[in-house]
Amino acid sequence: VTIPPKYVCPVIFIPGIMGSNIMHENGEKVWFPPNGVLSGLGAAIGGAVWRSASDRQKELDPEKTHVSNEGEIGLKKFFVLNKLKNFNEQKARDRGWGTVWWTGYGDILIYLEKYLNQELVKTKSESENDTDCFMGTEEWEKIVDLGENSTSKLGELKQKWNPNKDSSFDLLTKKLHGKLTDYSFPVFALGYNWLQSNDKSADIVVDRILNNVQKQIKTEFPKQKFKKYIIVTHSMGGLVTRSLINNPKIKDDILGVVHGVMPASGAPTVYQRLCNGWDGFQATGKVLDAVAKYVFGASSEKLTPVLGNACGGLQLLPFANFQTDDGRRSWLKLKALDLNGKEIIAELPTNDPYKDIYRRTDTWWSMVDPNSLDPANILQNKADTEEDFTTPIGYYLKNIQATETFHKVITDKYHPNTYAHYGDDTEFKAFSEVLWETKQKIDIKNEKDLIDYVGKSINSIQDERPKTSEKQKYESYDEGQIALGGSVRIKNDENKMKEEKNMGRLETIVVQVEESQDWFTADGLRTVTTEKGEKISFLLRVKPTSSGDGTVKRAKIKNYFVMKGFEHSASYANKEVQINTLYNIAKVMEKL
Repeated sequence: VTIPPKYVCPVIFIPGIMGSNIMHENGEKVWFPPNGVLSGLGAAIGGAVWRSASDRQKELDPEKTHVSNEGEIGLKKFFVLNKLKNFNEQKARDRGWGTVWWTGYGDILIYLEKYLNQELVKTKSESENDTDCFMGTEEWEKIVDLGENSTSKLGELKQKWNPNKDSSFDLLTKKLHGKLTDYSFPVFALGYNWLQSNDKSADIVVDRILNNVQKQIKTEFPKQKFKKYIIVTHSMGGLVTRSLINNPKIKDDILGVVHGVMPASGAPTVYQRLCNGWDGFQATGKVLDAVAKYVFGASSEKLTPVLGNACGGLQLLPFANFQTDDGRRSWLKLKALDLNGKEIIAELPTNDPYKDIYRRTDTWWSMVDPNSLDPANILQNKADTEEDFTTPIGYYLKNIQATETFHKVITDKYHPNTYAHYGDDTEFKAFSEVLWETKQKIDIKNEKDLIDYVGKSINSIQDERPKTSEKQKYESYDEGQIALGGSVRIKNDENKMKEEKNMGRLETIVVQVEESQDWFTADGLRTVTTEKGEKISFLLRVKPTSSGDGTVKRAKIKNYFVMKGFEHSASYANKEVQINTLYNIAKVMEKL
């Protein structure tokens, strides 16, 4: 006879960017990542042929979209492993499983539901006081100390998982395993609108936990006492979680967190993709990515209207405390030759990535092309109708300001009961740094000349902006920001200027640049025209060079595991990652 658990401790899974299903307010399913080969090919063809940059911007508008629970739940597919008993699609949908990408997260949801509930039970044959009794399944035997072969079992796990705190890493005790049988661990999935700022997503997730999740718990487990929540995350879901753990509505009810492949201090990949489109076969050498790039945005022109206007996505940019594999703060390199053939290398940021890189819209190496931000004229139409003056570049700069604020709030902030894993594998490389390079000789003498290079002789560079008779206001947060290559709207509002000045923002004079260059030649190519008409081409290195994102290792958490054998988006489909997650959830329970 099975003894029902006394308590309930919900497991909340929070996915990564682009891993949630998004619906437009008009009822159209605008972002439901494909599940399966055929749907993937269909989505890729649609993205390549029919889904223009303008269409993407209209469909994926942060202000007109919301997360949807209508995504596919493939419990009945013949290839689904770890079949669940007495668990149907309706229950899964009530748990929010339809809000996340099934192909990316279905495996881990089923796995956790099975081994935390259906194969973690206590029977009457077990004595309440017998802590040496073990009734676990074969999967649990892999991580529980049963006495026999425990040394070799632990050694195998250390080799596979590579724990940071090797000396304190050990197998689960039979006592802890027995303790788990007193709990139900219903697995929920809470997708979020990754187009919006992550702190906003965190607040919405908290409200859904307190309302939807709690309601479902009372429905399914009316006689069990609620204890606390355990949160499991993937990628950017970790940033959302690091925001919500301090929400006063819920922070005291979170027992612990398990992070998976979280870019703890951001990732240069975001800059890389905005400049070159989504990674494809050219970058990774994988056939799957040759198809996937058309789903996400094969070109910078198609990706920028979405990612460049998505505050949540921009918050994945490297934080101020980001470090490369060799410990440098700078992750953006510019490389060229001076007129004598000497190699000049400039490295950014020098200190502040927001000022040094993200707000720079006046350089050939700028992260975004201003002319690609608003193909559907959505932002310009807002500027024409709203009281506050703005432009497409103005909206982008607002998002960068929100990104900086968000980063400062969550930097080095982790739940005290946190475990994590990430990949470090030469077979699955990432962009730890970004490189622009030209083999041509140009008229520069030092790093600063290269950073500010506009094709003119260093002896003739002066402020040649046309003068105006009155001060004019452009929405920006740095003095001297100029939207080169685009039309700059001017609005003279003295009261607004005074208000901004009192808030500590600079009053900036910005004017139309009459003869700006169009540097954005093509994906991964920027062209600067010299005074003599020579074309200087800067190429972006398209091959990733880092074997993994190890930024989480600087976090003060319980333990983290550096693993191999999986790429970022498919990490939770890996069998070792799954059982490692099971182990980490059990370790979180030690604090209860």
